Amino acid sequence: MGFLQKTEQDFKFIILEVSKQVKDTQKFLSQPEEELFEKISNRDDYIDILKSRIEEHCFTAVLNYKDKNTAKQAVDYARAINIIGANLERIADYSVSIVDQMQYLHERTLLESYDLKARFKEAIQALGLIEKALFKKNINLAMQICQSEYVLDKLYTEFFQKIIAEIRLGKNVENRITLLFILSYLERIGDALLNIGEAIIFAILGQKLKVHQYKAIEETLASSEMNTSIGDVAFESIWGTRSGCRIGHIRELRPTENAQKVIFKKGSRKKLMEEKENIKRWENIFPGLPPRILNFQENGRHSSMLVEYLGSSTFQHIILNATDDIFSEAFLKLQKTLSKIWSLTKQDKVVNAGYSKQISARIQDVLSVHPSFRMPDKQIGSVSVYSFDEHIRTIRSIDKALGAPFSVFIHGDFNSDNIIYNQDTGKIHFIDLHRSQQSDFVQDIAVFLVSNFRLPVFETPLRKRLNTVIKSFYHFTRDFAGRQGDTTFNARLALGIARSLITSTRFELNSKFARAMFMRSIYIFEKLTAHNGAPWESFVLPQDILIY
Repeated sequence: MGFLQKTEQDFKFIILEVSKQVKDTQKFLSQPEEELFEKISNRDDYIDILKSRIEEHCFTAVLNYKDKNTAKQAVDYARAINIIGANLERIADYSVSIVDQMQYLHERTLLESYDLKARFKEAIQALGLIEKALFKKNINLAMQICQSEYVLDKLYTEFFQKIIAEIRLGKNVENRITLLFILSYLERIGDALLNIGEAIIFAILGQKLKVHQYKAIEETLASSEMNTSIGDVAFESIWGTRSGCRIGHIRELRPTENAQKVIFKKGSRKKLMEEKENIKRWENIFPGLPPRILNFQENGRHSSMLVEYLGSSTFQHIILNATDDIFSEAFLKLQKTLSKIWSLTKQDKVVNAGYSKQISARIQDVLSVHPSFRMPDKQIGSVSVYSFDEHIRTIRSIDKALGAPFSVFIHGDFNSDNIIYNQDTGKIHFIDLHRSQQSDFVQDIAVFLVSNFRLPVFETPLRKRLNTVIKSFYHFTRDFAGRQGDTTFNARLALGIARSLITSTRFELNSKFARAMFMRSIYIFEKLTAHNGAPWESFVLPQDILIY
């Protein structure tokens, strides 16, 4: 990577100058002299120049890099060096801020009781590890740099509590507030060191990982049946998820047929525990349908787990990319699998999915993206047009009256990209199962239909295939409902579709397409309201509502 040679000198200099800056700041606290103050202030300007030069080298390298085989690695290093340079400059700025605070500290002996020397030593040692950690690709050193943030943060917390206690006793409040500012800048130096350590990990692994995520992967791998270290695997993030979990593929680097590939997840302990339990439930209901759990680790409010990588293709990918034969094969297998699941888990007890409640829970997120959706009441001649709030109030009463005559065990987030089809085995698999529960099967149907409708694909052949999926899946599910004596299927499906259309708009920034979804839901509300009072068995769902 030729650009490294151009920036290496500036990179080494900025580390050197920032280290001097921190050392001189420590010295200034015990010997506040005008000459040293000027030295620190002037050096800060030079550090700014070095940082700007490093930034220029990095962006120029990204724009002009020619070697496609190593381009990603070069870009990762450029990004990492740029992040490190920016955080080194911040450390220099925090040093200047500490020095500036000294003019307000009139009780200099106060510093002696807080032993700041050890805090500066921690930062200086971490700065001394940066060059070797980056250029030698040493993750252990990068982790030591990250650890400095923990040490400085812990010390800040201890001193903060001590200072607050002294302030409550009325001990020279002004000086102690100034000392708090000095300590807070030291704590921010720790934050910048953490950013630097994580940038080095990124340069080595090629993935942006927080240190707690890196540790979670390392611990989860070590205690799993893979029994391998993070240095022997490649990690690739999955960025499309909206679950709030960090998700990625992990692949062993050994060049053998037995090299494993797994999925790593880290996130809310509650959410991952729900998924873990639901995977067990699905395995009992339909063995082989969910992925196997290879390892599960709990750590406070967060958990992490490794699950089997199922490979193959999502159903969404098959719709958009597969041949007609493979598409038809996968679609037929999905329908057969669902028929079996619904028959196996059917319980003859009335259940209500609460679609209006689901809309209310998400409506603020929708309106924050599309504020124009909060329609006011309107009067056009003798015709009254409901406001959005009035629609929701009306639908709420309809929703309560529309219970499903039976329940099944549903996926709970039945988007087409949460369904896997293995062409080699001819099997369907489900993933992302934390919302699975016994409920109205119409909820899964509505989510699946809308997940295909909302795909931002407008080429005629692909849109035609999406429309085929929507129509065929509707007829398949309607026929299943008919065989079960489910007479309010169409009315509940209308509610479910309206719910999914509205809540999906919070992820759609194309205002024209978002409004198309929203107005379809309003149209459904109006159809339901007009039918209210008549037998719900006679409600007709407009079949073109999801044809775009």
